[in-house]
Amino acid sequence: MRKERIRDLAIWKLDNSLAKSLVVFMSIAAILWFAIYHQPYYPVAWLDEGFVLQGPMNLVRFGTYAMRSTEG
Repeated sequence: MRKERIRDLAIWKLDNSLAKSLVVFMSIAAILWFAIYHQPYYPVAWLDEGFVLQGPMNLVRFGTYAMRSTEG
């Protein structure tokens, strides 16, 4: 009986479209808030492992330890 009562109170069982859209709006607002909160204070972007591993991968594939680019 307790599980049925909890299922009846679940948010996805809302019949009111206004309440559903409010939940969606609040979720999007929360995601945006956490995405931009203190954004200038985050560390700057750093080079990822793909850039770091490009030299060894080129050594295995092409026989030269170098960074390949479109410039030649």
